[in-house]
Amino acid sequence: MRISTVLVVGAAGIVAAAAIVSSVRGSGDDSSVAPSPGAAATTAPTTTRAAIPIGDVRRLPALAAGTYTGQIFGFTSNLCVVVAVDLTTLAVTGPGGVPDACSIWVSPGNRALASRRPPPNDGKPVLTTTEFTARPEETGLSYVPGRSPGALTVADDGAIAVCDGTSVRIARNGRVQTVRRFTPVDGVFEERCVTGAVGRRIVRLGDDRRSLVDVATHRVVRRLATAVPTPVAAITSSSDGLVLIADLADGPPQGTVYDESGRVVAARTPIGHGVSIRKLVLARDAGAVAVQSARGWEITNLLSKKTLVAPGGERVNDVAFSPDGDAVALATDNGVVFASVSSLTPTALLAEAYQAVAWPL
Repeated sequence: MRISTVLVVGAAGIVAAAAIVSSVRGSGDDSSVAPSPGAAATTAPTTTRAAIPIGDVRRLPALAAGTYTGQIFGFTSNLCVVVAVDLTTLAVTGPGGVPDACSIWVSPGNRALASRRPPPNDGKPVLTTTEFTARPEETGLSYVPGRSPGALTVADDGAIAVCDGTSVRIARNGRVQTVRRFTPVDGVFEERCVTGAVGRRIVRLGDDRRSLVDVATHRVVRRLATAVPTPVAAITSSSDGLVLIADLADGPPQGTVYDESGRVVAARTPIGHGVSIRKLVLARDAGAVAVQSARGWEITNLLSKKTLVAPGGERVNDVAFSPDGDAVALATDNGVVFASVSSLTPTALLAEAYQAVAWPL
């Protein structure tokens, strides 16, 4: 399959970047914030600049080679085919070993990858691998985003956990194990479905609500300085070992971040609006958290409380934080929007449409 070029080369030369209405909101402020003007941009050859609406993400400067380091793995919107973009050179390759996928989940340490196949095989078991370019293996467990209760969990050793509404099952090293069974209560959010990963361990909230417990061994993995309000909605951790626990006690989800000693390092704060969390990603140093629900994606800076939703009015397909936690990449149908975590202001565009995106170590 031909891999389309990622960098949009301008036919009209260098022009001043137009402001992008990016739905960045500060705490208590609903006004939109535009990126700083003055950066150079190139014009896409297939669309005249005058035809691009003001505020459209296509008016952002094209991402310059070397702005970031490492690789972005993108899964194309049309056929879910995977490509790798070297951010130093913007060269695009077809990485061997990485399966084509329409939905992906990355482990806390950015080591393991879980994925769902493209149609017509999307109903088959989830694939998992402990390295992004290693050959994937079937887990024996299926998961459908939006239909399966709770979020899929993947640990750094490639183990995954899913819930079917009455039980929690984990797949590890080719073995599937049911670790929890329960009778659901009609009309009540079932927090017993909720799992998260801390390194190689898959955990749940302990019965005392002040600990994280290994779902298989029932051993305490981390004790928490404060009790988690009822009900817990999602658990995730960052590559440096911080853990965010989201709860629905006040309606929309709120998150609290704990360090390895269980101390609170980011106090409980609103992190989204949809009560059913499908995916939760925490940046290194807990600079920001990204939440996916039925209402879409929302990125929140946990210090300033600013949020980024639908840059330029674009629907966000997937989100990945940079390995150092300083930047965030948002996959949209008009390209990958890059923004700094500190300001959540869009600064550049990689003009290729992806359904899913990963930014591994």
